[in-house]
This record gives sequence, structure tokens and C-alpha cells, in this order.
Amino acid sequence: MNEYLTQMLAQFRGAWQRFSATQKIMVVTVPALLVAALVALILVSSRPTYKVLYSNLSPKDAGDVVNKLKEQNIPYQIEGNGTAIAVPSDKLYGTRLNLAAQGLPSGGGVGFEIFDKTNFGQTDFTQQVNYQRALEGELARTIMSLQQVRQARVNLVIPQPELYSSQEKPATASVVVDLNQGSNLTREQIMGVLHLVASSVEGLKPENVTLLDSQGNILSDRVKDDLAMEKNGAQGDLGSSGILMKMTRGQMQIQSDFEREIESRVTGMLDKVLGPNRASVRVDAELDFNQVEQNSKVFSPVVNNQGIVRSTQKDVEGFSGQGTLPGGIPGTESNIPGYQSYAATGNSSYTKNKETTNYEINETDSHTVQAPGSVKRLSVAVMVDGLQPQQVDSIKAAVIAAAGLDMTRGDQVAVENISFDTSARQAAALQEAQYQKQQIWTMVLKGAFVLVLVLFLLLLLRSILKPRVVRVQERLIREITRVAEEEGLPGEEAAIPIDQAGRPTEAALEEQRKAQIRQQVVKLAKEKPKVIAMMIRRWLSEEKG
Repeated sequence: MNEYLTQMLAQFRGAWQRFSATQKIMVVTVPALLVAALVALILVSSRPTYKVLYSNLSPKDAGDVVNKLKEQNIPYQIEGNGTAIAVPSDKLYGTRLNLAAQGLPSGGGVGFEIFDKTNFGQTDFTQQVNYQRALEGELARTIMSLQQVRQARVNLVIPQPELYSSQEKPATASVVVDLNQGSNLTREQIMGVLHLVASSVEGLKPENVTLLDSQGNILSDRVKDDLAMEKNGAQGDLGSSGILMKMTRGQMQIQSDFEREIESRVTGMLDKVLGPNRASVRVDAELDFNQVEQNSKVFSPVVNNQGIVRSTQKDVEGFSGQGTLPGGIPGTESNIPGYQSYAATGNSSYTKNKETTNYEINETDSHTVQAPGSVKRLSVAVMVDGLQPQQVDSIKAAVIAAAGLDMTRGDQVAVENISFDTSARQAAALQEAQYQKQQIWTMVLKGAFVLVLVLFLLLLLRSILKPRVVRVQERLIREITRVAEEEGLPGEEAAIPIDQAGRPTEAALEEQRKAQIRQQVVKLAKEKPKVIAMMIRRWLSEEKG
């Protein structure tokens, strides 16, 4: 075995000496580069992907979370100028649940977990203080669950009970919220926060809770009238001013919802035609909230003497026979008894017809109630980025149809070409493109590393898995060359071609060396055949073993 190693070292030394300077550099550099590429590939592939565990943390919460991660030997990265902490993606949810079980992040205060540990030396005052601290912390965490709220802090003032109710002081509270960028609390959310805090503290009323934002604006003043209405309503007297104010707010909300609906409808249509974020739409609606009740009674004349017959009365009077007809000229002769006058004699007859028809009068009685909220006027403004002049009329017609504008009613529509400020969008797109490019290059480098590694392994396997005949031939040449050198058998100089005389190249020198080896092998086989036979037997035994 030692002899074999010695031979291998000698062969390697001889091969190294025969290498040129460029070949020596390649022999050293290529394996080193392959090893470096393999190490880099392993490092890149094994590097974990980090995801945000918590964001918008206060300094205290960030410090507590980092300490817990260190205790559990969980790798982490601090981002967002210390307000966000990221952990490996495979540990994200488990770590979040584990920290939540320990009350982290606490939101800047402790909760009811303060009572998890029992301290028998605590006084009643300490217990009361801890209870107030825990209540403040729990309220702050609940308020922070709102999407618009980043941080919250609650301070409670709970007075001690007095012997006489007239001497008792009301409980008060103050809440400070730090809102996310571009977020605001609606009136309903402000009312919800005030009622949440008031409902959590005994004896606390919503009007005694002060809500501020991080800029010092008193948000609770915006709902002062609502709180007064609720208070008066609880006492049975809402007041005419409170009713009107409530109606006004409801009408404003209806108008705002109506405007947002039309804006969404028109924006959705333009986005499909022009592309996203190329059009900005604003709608101003004037609604009529007056409730109108109208009673009308209309009398229509009979048309073409054809009316509706209500009643008909007919009187028929007739006489036929001897004697005079009753009647005569009113006056002296007819009124003085025994007065002789001329009277006609013989047969006589008499007929009298009288007909009375009553018609109904055509009458229309209507009662109309007009619901509030009808549209009095609509104004739509549309700004388009990169609008072509020939597109103005078509877009204006489409907006009129989509918004339901009535130009005879006084509605207005304006379509203008305005260049939008796209710096923020371009920066986001550039960042996304850089990220995608980085991902592509990472994949390309990984693929290149894998390809080079595979080629290297293939070459290595090819050299290792050479056919047995080739290995035996190469070994035979090496051994015979060594024996020839030891025996001192000089080889004949091989002839160099005439066209290469005087300027032998590396290929010519290699051919000359091979010719010398062949001559040495032939000469050694002729002069010492026993040596050749012993070498072959030894190789065969080694191959079998």
C-alpha cells in the first residue's frame, strides 16, 4: 500500500512538473472556484426566509419580544427602525402563539396576567392598583384591535367610595390613540371606544371619557352632541334640536354614500377602458330631503254630452172625455163663483210629459307622498392622465350614462386632461422590478452553480470510471517507463518533422515523448521479458484482489 502511495505521489509530481504555468494555475484555481461556488450555494440555499412577526411595536414591546426570542434561541431581524421584528417563516406562527401565551406584545401595559402569580404579601391597596393597571392594559389592547389604531393608552381615575352619595366623585378616563398613517376614526368608532371604556368601569359614563389622538386633537368633542342626545333620550326628552341634528347627520351620510356609489361605478368603468389608476372621479350630489304630501281634487266636464247618469225622473199627465178641460185664464172669471162665461162643449183630450235627468260630476281625488332623497342636481368631475382630445366626447357621454345625469335638470359633467403625480407608484414599481430582478439573478446563479457542480462531478466520475483496459494501458506505460529509467535503458531520439524543426511545439514534444516510451517498451520487452511478465502477473493479482 505504501509503495502504491509512493508511486502515486511520484506520478503526481511528474505530471505537475510537466504542466505549463497556465495549466498549473487552472489546476489550482478551478477546484478552488468549485469549492467556493458549492459553499456559496449551500449558504444561499440554507438561508431562511424572514417574515414580519410583529410591526408597529413600541420600544418597550420590541425589547420584551427580542428578549424572549433570545431566551428561546430563535433567530430574528429588526426592521422598520426598531418597530418591526421578523423571524424565519417556518417559525412565524409557532413563535407568535408562544409569545401571545406570555402576553406579548403587551401594547405598552400589562393585562390581567399580572394576577397569574400570587403574592401573599400584597396589601389591599396594591391589589387595587394592580387591578386598575390590568384593566387599563386590557382596554388598551382591545382598542388596538381596531384597524386604524396603531397604539393606545388608557388612564382611569376611579375614586374611592364615600359614605355619603352626595360626596362621591364620578369616575373619569382618558384615552390616547396613535392612528396609522392616513387613517381616521369615524363618529361611530369614536362612540364605540367611549362606550367600551365606560362599560368596562363601574360608575363611568361615556360623557366622562376623553379621547385624544397623538396630535392632541380631542376626538370625543366630535360626538358631544350625540352623547347629549343619548343622555336626554334616556331621560325621555330628546329635544327638538337633538332630533334635527340626528336627522341632519343621517341625511349627510345618505348623501355621502350616494356620491361614493356613483364614484365607484364611474371609476370601475374608466379603469376597464383606460387602465387602472388613470382616472380620478369626484361626485357632488344635491339631494332633496323634503317630504311632500299632496292632495288634489279635479273636476272634469262631461265630454260630448256623454256623462254618467245619476238619476232620471219622468212625469206623464193626460185626459180624454166629455166636458171642459180644467183650467182657464187666471183672473176674475175663474175665481168668482156663478160667473157665467163661455164654455166649449164636446169631446176633449189632454197630455203632459215632464222628464228630469241628473248627471254625476267627473271628480278626481289624489293623495301623493313624495319620499325624501330625490336628486335635485348632480355634478361629476373626471380627471384623466394622458387623455387624447378625441376621447373627451366619448368619455363624457359614457360618464353621463353611467352616473345617470339629466342635463335638463341642471346636472354638470367635466372631463379634463391632467398629468398625475406617479412618483410614488413609479417608486413602488421600480422596487418591485428590482426585487424581481434580484430573484431572477439569484435563480440564475443557483442554476449556474448547480450546472458547474454537475459538470465537475461528471468529469470526476468519468476519470474514476474509466474502462479497465484504459487504466491498465496507462499503468503499463507508467511502470515500463519507470523500469526503463531504473534499468538505464536509453531511448532513441524520435525524429521531429522537417516542418517543425527549429521550432518544436508542445504537441511535437508530446509526440516525441510518446515515441521514446514506445521505444523503451519494445527494447525492455526484448531484453528483459521476465520483468514484463512479473509486472503483468502482479497487476492481475491486484485486479483480482
